[in-house]
Amino acid sequence: MIIYLDQNKWIDVARAIIKPEDNPRFVDVANMIQVKSEKGEWVFPISMVHFLETCARADVGSRTRLAKVMSSLSKNNSIRSFIDLAEIEFINAFSIIHNGKPHINIDAISSNLFNAIGLQTPTIKINDSVPEETQLKMQQIIKENVLENDDLFALLMQNYQDRELLADSQIDIEELKQSHEALKIEFAELPPEYRYKVFLIRSFMTYFELFYKKLIKLFSELKNDIIPKEILASQEKTIELLESIPSLDVRVKLMHESLKNPAKRVHENDSNDIAFLSTAIPYTDVVITERTWKHFANITKLSEKYNTIIESDLNYLKELEH
Repeated sequence: MIIYLDQNKWIDVARAIIKPEDNPRFVDVANMIQVKSEKGEWVFPISMVHFLETCARADVGSRTRLAKVMSSLSKNNSIRSFIDLAEIEFINAFSIIHNGKPHINIDAISSNLFNAIGLQTPTIKINDSVPEETQLKMQQIIKENVLENDDLFALLMQNYQDRELLADSQIDIEELKQSHEALKIEFAELPPEYRYKVFLIRSFMTYFELFYKKLIKLFSELKNDIIPKEILASQEKTIELLESIPSLDVRVKLMHESLKNPAKRVHENDSNDIAFLSTAIPYTDVVITERTWKHFANITKLSEKYNTIIESDLNYLKELEH
């Protein structure tokens, strides 16, 4: 079973493991998580958002302790971001239209930690002056003792905090927050019945423009024919196509719910939350996240569509035993 924990849930687990006397509420479930992870029955993948939010912790001791728990339980398992998966998802959606089946098998979860940050096959460059046989031995040693080290995430987080990167990330977060605020104002001026469709079409076309040349090459269609006329002639079929891109579907629905809700303030972490949920919901079995996102995911029936349990209480995991 693949279980995705958002960063706050990881913190709850770590606190219960490191100082159980101070965090009794989650001690039992934290113990269960350790046993299930060790047996390989439950898999807890790390995402790019986990990288960013963990390395953002300025206190080295706090960051290291959290990262050690995450390393121990994740065992280098990772989940790819929507940035990596969007093109594959688009190709598969159009392959189903034109060929009746997906074109590529999507491996969203893997035991390669670097997949979380888009590096599918890390390579080690060794000076060419070193004999080839020695190069191969060195590469194997590095692969076994570094890349496959179960404590790799902890090692990275213990020694890494790029203040310039974090500063850039904060700028990006603030820009996204301002963009969301502007969208909220813009959508408030549209008739309610059109808001979701406008946002869905706009989001779909942003990515379609990036990938359409590859789609044309793969399926030998002119740009004007890549979406069959019978689909475009039916609003229901058009919406069905637009909602067939899993990570885009999740992001649009969650963002739309967030934007349309006047009581929901745009928070600086909203973009990170939506980024991880966009792949966690379609590609894992259980997602433990904040109550707001659980509510949005369930009222939009994302849990039903992707057959994913979406909860907000970490202790829910204890119910999986019954």
